[in-house]
Amino acid sequence: MHNKDSKRDIEMMESHNKVNKQALNVAWMLRNALMDAGALADDAELKQLDNYDVKEWLNCLRDALYTADDLLDRICNSKIGRW
Repeated sequence: MHNKDSKRDIEMMESHNKVNKQALNVAWMLRNALMDAGALADDAELKQLDNYDVKEWLNCLRDALYTADDLLDRICNSKIGRW
């Protein structure tokens, strides 16, 4: 009986580690995307003065960036994101 419990514990630990690795991978991909989008937003800041469509796009991008940043914070501060 003890062997079955130990095997189950090991399987659960391996599964948890896999989830942690996947969550961290997603967090890094999201972080990189945020950095790229931030650079793009900086460029759009200048163009929004002359182009209303760029201004609207920039507002949507800002909303998406804030949402993604909040999600990244939740991942990093959750149990899954802890090393």
